[in-house]
Amino acid sequence: MSNNRRASFRHIAVALATSLIATCIMTTGACTPQRPLAETPEPSPTPTVAPPSPTPTVAPTPTSACAFEPAGEFREAWNPEGLGCPEDEEKVIWCAWQEFEHGYMLWRIDTGKIYVFSIDGADEGHWQEYDDPWVEGKYPIDIDPDIIPPPDLKQPKRGFGLIWREQLGGPKSAIGWALMEEEGLCAVIQPFEKGFMLRYNPEEHSDKIVEECQVWLSEDLSKFYRPRENIRVGMALYYADNSWHSYK
Repeated sequence: MSNNRRASFRHIAVALATSLIATCIMTTGACTPQRPLAETPEPSPTPTVAPPSPTPTVAPTPTSACAFEPAGEFREAWNPEGLGCPEDEEKVIWCAWQEFEHGYMLWRIDTGKIYVFSIDGADEGHWQEYDDPWVEGKYPIDIDPDIIPPPDLKQPKRGFGLIWREQLGGPKSAIGWALMEEEGLCAVIQPFEKGFMLRYNPEEHSDKIVEECQVWLSEDLSKFYRPRENIRVGMALYYADNSWHSYK
């Protein structure tokens, strides 16, 4: 082969090799040394922010529409709809109490009133109110000697007796004869808009009760007054219909 022909083949081979290398680089990139790819860092997790704790809602303290509130036993038995709000706090008041065949009588020193309770059903009934007619020194005797009670029964005396004989019909009265002599009591009474509540419990009797009761009398109650174990009273009286009921 002539020298010219060899040079021509060499020139063609060089051109072909150069063309192949260029094509390889453009298509795959595998013909030139490659730097290792840097690892793509994993994204750091975004911290989850907890929602703020809800602020507890403080319920408003209920306010009573009443200037005074009954307490203890009266609170448990209180009928707001029937009695309304208390008009004052409960007080210990000197009273007289007498039980009859079909009812009761009550006298209050603070009002000078006598209340007659007739029994219409189990632990309930109606009541009437009277001014106490008894005047010391006006009457020669505190009973009517011509009225003789049956055995084990009694004729009421003084103001109770006058109301019983002159207003209620005496022996023919709806409440009947008395079952006991009248008893003086340190009773707890609370006035309401539509009535009042009354209780007497020997269990709650104390020197404090006697001291509060003492303000109504000139005598020293602590010398002679003792709890009446045979008497327990718990009543609510309503002005609207002159009804009463016992809550004990």
